[in-house]
Amino acid sequence: MRLAAVDIGSNTVHVLVADVVRGRLEEVAHYVEMPELGVRVARTGEIGPGARPALRALRSVVARARTHGFDLLIAGATEAVRQAKDGAEFARMAGEAIGVPVHVISAKREAELSFQGVASRHAVRREWAMVDLGGGSTEVVVARAPISQTPRNRMSGPVSARRPSASWLTLPRARSSGWSPPVGPLPTCLWC
Repeated sequence: MRLAAVDIGSNTVHVLVADVVRGRLEEVAHYVEMPELGVRVARTGEIGPGARPALRALRSVVARARTHGFDLLIAGATEAVRQAKDGAEFARMAGEAIGVPVHVISAKREAELSFQGVASRHAVRREWAMVDLGGGSTEVVVARAPISQTPRNRMSGPVSARRPSASWLTLPRARSSGWSPPVGPLPTCLWC
């Protein structure tokens, strides 16, 4: 069976096409575009006109995935869509654009899915932690082996790679003092 999964994140839209072989996923293709929904949501609380480039990106990655053929397409949206006042409307439009419902995934479920993806590839023999630093949220999961696919503790929160630059770095006060944003990615400090 060949599956395709869409992830509408705060920065990116991904689609992964994979074959299910002996209970495991084997990647066939992976496409990504960066419409950066989270920037607008962080500033205004809604997706608004940012929906247009995100829907274009979504159609583009799914069209490329269709060239590989698949039996099932599933789609989920995470933090930016979860937090946006118009997130449900965006999810509806995104579903219409690709022909399947787009599920807005809870923070807890996002942490579980991130963990399952990592655990499916990296078996360990002791307690371990997985940290997924995303564009709009960070998921932290702690698990204990030998049952590596069963999380012991999990959390998801609004600490991310994008949030500081999307909100703090555009403060009028900073701009009026002559400050300008640095070029390149900003370092992120978890729980500091």
